[in-house]
Amino acid sequence: MRRTLRRLLRRINPYRFPDAKGRVGRRVCREIGTESKIACGVSLQAILRASLSHAGNSRTREAFWVVFSCIGAAARLNGLNYNQFISGLKKAGVELDRKILADLAVKDPAGFGHLAEQAKKANAAA
Repeated sequence: MRRTLRRLLRRINPYRFPDAKGRVGRRVCREIGTESKIACGVSLQAILRASLSHAGNSRTREAFWVVFSCIGAAARLNGLNYNQFISGLKKAGVELDRKILADLAVKDPAGFGHLAEQAKKANAAA
């Protein structure tokens, strides 16, 4: 590492750009004064990517919530709560993912009721 680059790295105030800590080293230009611009850009880019990631996670969480609420409501109609239903299915050896279970709960209540009976029997046996 050149001596001038080390000086530039020392000039970056880690308290001013806390998000840029650890990411600035390779982005620093050799010209004096541009390191703070680059650090600021890195910080803004990190904030932007974090907010976009948060929006994607929120959409995923919302989709899961819809699936879980369908399964939980249908399980309560059959006398089980969500945890008892999922636990009973695992004990009974039924390998259906939650997306299929939610589809069954909405489109085929009789088939879901059959699965609920299997879950009840498995919970009672264990």
